[in-house]
Amino acid sequence: SVALCAKRGTSTGMSVSAPPTAASAGRQTIAFAASLVRQAGRSGAVAVFWVAAGAVLEGLGLALLVPLIGLIVSPGDALAWLPGWLGSEPNSRLAALVAVFVAVMVVRALVLRKRDMTLFDVQTAYTLDLRSQVVNTLASAPWERLAGVEHARITSLLTSDIGRIGVATHYI
Repeated sequence: SVALCAKRGTSTGMSVSAPPTAASAGRQTIAFAASLVRQAGRSGAVAVFWVAAGAVLEGLGLALLVPLIGLIVSPGDALAWLPGWLGSEPNSRLAALVAVFVAVMVVRALVLRKRDMTLFDVQTAYTLDLRSQVVNTLASAPWERLAGVEHARITSLLTSDIGRIGVATHYI
């Protein structure tokens, strides 16, 4: 990165070496994830909770589809195992199951919205923190070392490279 290149005094920060191995790519991925976890802190834990809650509600919604489809396809005694409070008539059972399904889907939608907003906050905070670290490193580097760095590389790092890291945080 340019921050390392500014500290080392190299011109591009790019070395002519062999392509990364699977082991080095794995180490880089682990380092990236560890950096994200460190920066996210409590917000990251909250995001994990919302992701898990969304997954549970997705599963519950899918599980509720089984009795709904069963009542539509075979409204007879095929679903006698359903609780008595759903009624004894197929239409009342269908109405009750649809109401439960709709309630679960509404709660799911609210949880997924909260999940997405929390993940957005974590992602944005991480990329802003990373950009701030790069700028601070560049600001504290001696001029002699920065003079050899290509300005296009610094611009690319601060705009597109950190943006790509932000996208990667979304997928982690």
